[in-house]
This record gives sequence, C-alpha cells and structure tokens, in this order.
Amino acid sequence: MMKTGSVHMIVPLVFILTSAWVVWHMPGYLIVAGVADKRLAQTSSAAGLIDGVMMFLACASLILGIRAQSETGATSPFSLIDRISLFLGRVTMMLILILLVVMIYEVMMRYLFESPTLWANELSLWIAGIVFLASGLPVQQHGQHIRIDIIYQNFPAWGRQLCDGLGVVAIFAFGFALLWGSSDELLRKIIRWERFGTTFDPPIPATLMPFLILVVFLMAVQALANLLRQHK
Repeated sequence: MMKTGSVHMIVPLVFILTSAWVVWHMPGYLIVAGVADKRLAQTSSAAGLIDGVMMFLACASLILGIRAQSETGATSPFSLIDRISLFLGRVTMMLILILLVVMIYEVMMRYLFESPTLWANELSLWIAGIVFLASGLPVQQHGQHIRIDIIYQNFPAWGRQLCDGLGVVAIFAFGFALLWGSSDELLRKIIRWERFGTTFDPPIPATLMPFLILVVFLMAVQALANLLRQHK
C-alpha cells in the first residue's frame, strides 16, 4: 500500500501532469462536447483515446488526492472544502518546484549554451499566475490571510464574529460580481480556447480567468466553513 508521504508527493504530481495534458488538448475535448468555436473546430482535431485516459487519470488523481488529506494539524470538524484546500496547497507547492526547474533550465540554456528557449518565459508566467491564484485557498483554510490584528483582537467576541461574517459576505459578493461581469467574455475565451499569441502560444487567457473565478468561490466556501467552525 502506498505510504501517506508518497501519496502527498506523487498524487499532486500526477494530477499536474495529467491536467496539463487535458488543458493543452482542451480544443479536442471542446470539439467532442460540441461547444468549440467554428474556427477552433477547423484547426483542431477531436479528442481521442489517449485524451480520454488522461482525463480519467486527472479526475482520479484529484479525487484520490482530496481523499488522502488528513485532519492532522487542522481544526475539527474537517470538511470537504478543507480537503480540497489542502490538496490544492500541495499542488501549488509542486508547481513552485516545477517553476524553479523551468527557470533554472532557461538560465542555463540562455547564458551557458546561448540557446534560449521559446517557451520558458510564457510557461513561467502561466505557472506563476496559477500559483498566485491557487495559494489563496490554503492560506484561507489556515486562517493566515491579511488581517489588522491590532484592531480585530480588541473587538469583543460579537464584533469579531461580525467582522468574520462581513468578510464572508464580501467574498461571495465579489465572486458573484466577477462572474456576472465576465460571464460573456469568459464563455468566449473558453469556446475559442484563447491563447497568448506567441510562438509557444499557451492558452493563458482561456485558463486563468475561469481558474480565478473557481478559486474565488472556493475561498468563499472555505471562509464560510471557517466561520461556522470558529463560532459554533
């Protein structure tokens, strides 16, 4: 049976690699689903058997990774959103290591071999954007977000509870406003699978916007779970 430490290292890496495949070949999945833009359908091919296997592995590793998160060091009760937050935190840590490898490789190729890559800069920007967004969820889970403690701690218990409640409402309101204001543009970016417009041409616009909205709503649910747990 796989040890817990191995699960926490291998499963997030498998999720990253299989998800990367799914994202890069997303036009094929969109064609199969029948929602791809006409131009995208003309320039891409439908997803095949390997794409289906990768999609399955990505979903399986996500489920396994979430289930593998333990209550160690966490405050009870330990909910599903806590498991999601902790797993995404481990994925974020792995992405930081991958980002470091990409940057070291680019520096070596550029300054030692005088043969810079055409993909390292965009890939670094892409990974860094994902890390920046994803890191907010585990930070929210651990209650380590920015707070003016010198004021917050001087409030009575009901005042702190009111501030926490207003914070949750604000996050939900921001998420709904973000989704409401960007829904049309979000849909266009996805069905066209909008790319970055460079030689490497990664789908940064098509991925970061929906990921931002997803993370905001997960953070809102996590904030609500923290509020219910703290003031139960």
